Amino acid sequence: MAKYLLLKHYRGAPDPVNNVQMDHWSPEEVDAHIQYAHQSPTGRSRRPRISSPAG
Repeated sequence: MAKYLLLKHYRGAPDPVNNVQMDHWSPEEVDAHIQYAHQSPTGRSRRPRISSPAG
């Protein structure tokens, strides 16, 4: 059970700027997306990740 619970009225997000489904992407865009997804997590971020809670 959570110690604290934040309640907020959610009114939705603004419409996305680039709302194009993947089946309408060019082959180059699909290849770039897949290459990005296959990169190792350490290659995308220099910040350390927390693997276990402290304390």
